[in-house]
Amino acid sequence: MPRIRYRYVLAGCAVWALACPTLAATAGLSCEQLFAAAESVVQFRDQGYSLQQILDGLKGGDLEAKLSDDEIRVLRKTMTAVYLSNASIDEVTLACRQARGDK
Repeated sequence: MPRIRYRYVLAGCAVWALACPTLAATAGLSCEQLFAAAESVVQFRDQGYSLQQILDGLKGGDLEAKLSDDEIRVLRKTMTAVYLSNASIDEVTLACRQARGDK
């Protein structure tokens, strides 16, 4: 897949995750967004993209404007852990919900 098309796909995933209708009115990174990002990482990994290519997709654009530095750091750590199979998508979602006190 050409690099330009890859950027559009990743940007589309990020925009979808940020605009997800299930989000609360408050700004920030939700567990649903983290789940969607983790799913995208697995798909890109399975298509042969390197971790660096995926992480480079986080740079620039609206994503950095909408998320704090801490949220971007969490997103990068999550994407790395899922890419390297150190954590599953379900483990990421469960940890996020537990950290927020959700059931």
